[in-house]
Amino acid sequence: PDPHHYDMDSIVTLDVLLSTPGVDFEGGVVSTLEADGTLVAHPLCRGDAVLFASHKFHCVSPVTSGERRVLVLELWLGPARR
Repeated sequence: PDPHHYDMDSIVTLDVLLSTPGVDFEGGVVSTLEADGTLVAHPLCRGDAVLFASHKFHCVSPVTSGERRVLVLELWLGPARR
């Protein structure tokens, strides 16, 4: 995984895990790159969510078996709708 990935141009990202780790899939752990250079893993359970500023570097380890399903929402700032 690329620990220097980020969600370009959106403001906030929300990831909600829809699958059950260890049952539906193996691997697939989301991690964030912290200011001190460490990569911190954030294991999630089904239904858990992680919310972060979209410019924060993040990645997901490879899914080694099964299928990992995640709802990803990116919130953007744009022109007002009429």
